[in-house]
Amino acid sequence: MWNCRASLLVLCLACAGPAAAQQVHAGVGYARIFRAGGFSFATGYLQGLSGVTSPLQQRVGADFWYANPDVASRSPGNAARSLVGLGARYEIEVSRCCGRVHPLIALPVQVLHSSVPDRTDILASRAALLLVPGPESSLPAEDQTGSAWGWSAGVELGVRVSVGPRWNLQTSGTAMYQDIYAQSTTNGAWTWHLGVSYGFGGGSGT
Repeated sequence: MWNCRASLLVLCLACAGPAAAQQVHAGVGYARIFRAGGFSFATGYLQGLSGVTSPLQQRVGADFWYANPDVASRSPGNAARSLVGLGARYEIEVSRCCGRVHPLIALPVQVLHSSVPDRTDILASRAALLLVPGPESSLPAEDQTGSAWGWSAGVELGVRVSVGPRWNLQTSGTAMYQDIYAQSTTNGAWTWHLGVSYGFGGGSGT
């Protein structure tokens, strides 16, 4: 009986393989949402679900996203919207495919908060009135002063390029469906980021 139990324990440890690695990543880029675009920053933490020697690296973790795009109905370059997202993501990376280049796909889901401040700058206000005559209530819901909560879900495609045992360069694009303003008819958004990732734990990186 004891020999049988010992054999099962050894078999389980052998199947488990090397410990799964963790990863942090960060990048800057461009986001387009509500018919306007601007600066975007994303960062996150991922916990590996696969052993470090697995050809398919599965990870799950948390993401933070900040974007500072224009408000479409105001003068160009206003960068008046602040958009913050916090959520979770599931990711698969093909680590044994193309040498140092590793394709990846991810499914991010986030809670979003969008805010548009008052137009206190007189010149900006006059320019906005020339571009969009009439009261603010005639503006799309997403362009009016105030803030709102919502959510988003999307698909992210990208590549990581190994530049060291633990360091990677990475770039990715995300297409998402977002639902923040109930009266808005604009639900599509996309982002592009370029950044780095660092793996730790679970032995050497991929």
